Amino acid sequence: MTRLFRHLAFCSALAGGFSADTAGAQTVPTTHRVEAGIGLSGAIGGAFAEPYATVRVNFTRSLGADVSGNLAGDAGTYVLAVHYTGSSPSRRLAPYLTAGAVGTIEFHSGQAFSERLRATGDTLVHPAFSYTRVSAPLAAALGGGVRVALAPSVSLDLNGQVWLAPDLGGGPIVLTAALVVGFGKVH
Repeated sequence: MTRLFRHLAFCSALAGGFSADTAGAQTVPTTHRVEAGIGLSGAIGGAFAEPYATVRVNFTRSLGADVSGNLAGDAGTYVLAVHYTGSSPSRRLAPYLTAGAVGTIEFHSGQAFSERLRATGDTLVHPAFSYTRVSAPLAAALGGGVRVALAPSVSLDLNGQVWLAPDLGGGPIVLTAALVVGFGKVH
């Protein structure tokens, strides 16, 4: 999971989102400038045990940008999306929409080792190596969810997205659940 946090900075993509306001509904304000969380993610019909991390930067009380990703072994996916929090009659629940793009992340590493060449008796040293590959966005990601306030700075974020790409089998549905903590204030 540490690798996921280190490599989320490599994420890139494009997006936009909107939500219709309900007449007479109160806007559920996002009061934290930055929100970060960890949880689990998985695709419907797939494994639900992949670690998931998310970071959201809120530009206004209803508009922000999400960087999130999951990791299974040495490979994973990232999503960068615009996040729009709509209106809700409840202060505890905040529905939202997201739109963005999905890409992949791969990590590779190897330890240093040496071997003796039988023919000459020379020692050949292979140095340690590591590298990271981040793909360009491969699919559009459209979805939404709800943030459930548990405490003033803590919430449960439940999200579903459809990844629209011919290479991914048409559109897997990905579900995530994360415990999110907020920092700083949006004015």
